[in-house]
Amino acid sequence: MLRLFNLPNLLTLANLTSGCIGIIAALNGDLRLAGYLVILAGIFDFFDGFAARALKLDNPIGGDLDSLADAITFGVLPGIIFYQLLSEHYPPESSLYLVGKLLALVFPICAILRLAKFNVSTEQSYNFKGLATPAATLFVIALPFWSDYTMMYLGLCHQWVLYFFVFGLSLLMISDLDLLAFKFKNYSWADNSSKYIFLIIALLLFILLGVKSLTLIIPLYILFSFWYFKTESN
Repeated sequence: MLRLFNLPNLLTLANLTSGCIGIIAALNGDLRLAGYLVILAGIFDFFDGFAARALKLDNPIGGDLDSLADAITFGVLPGIIFYQLLSEHYPPESSLYLVGKLLALVFPICAILRLAKFNVSTEQSYNFKGLATPAATLFVIALPFWSDYTMMYLGLCHQWVLYFFVFGLSLLMISDLDLLAFKFKNYSWADNSSKYIFLIIALLLFILLGVKSLTLIIPLYILFSFWYFKTESN
């Protein structure tokens, strides 16, 4: 039993715990705290795989545990954030009060489908097929951080724009589009210059705008991936 609590699994459980606390925060209306907890969970999610490889503790239980944790943190939690954002557009007396908000569930459904596809895929060692659930979630959590900028917030969180984000991100997650995974065979500049340039741009945007920058970084990542694979194929 104690073998279940090795370092990689503990990091995965920390991801899960962060996601669960984030759900509580989102249900209580604190969407920014939920966003910070997603970022914390993402850090744990990165290091659990790193620790498993470094300690040579890769095993099916760890992989399944990671997917289950991701389903909560990067599936259910962003779905609840969408649900809460949509709630602002449907007063309780509205006939569409429940139906309009429940469309947010499309996101966690497609996120879990994406995780299931990834688990059985043999084509995603160094690149992704479809948008990874953490990347989609990072876009979602950034939306509430624009609330201090009224016009921008009203635009990004307009009812129909939110539906566009829900369905657009959902379709991207279950698509077969080639997207960069930023997994490196080596770390030389010559072999990875394009990736490093994107990461530098993303870091600068994050320094300038904070969490809000993720609404720019994720679309840029998708466009950059299109450009990267087009140039690679030529």
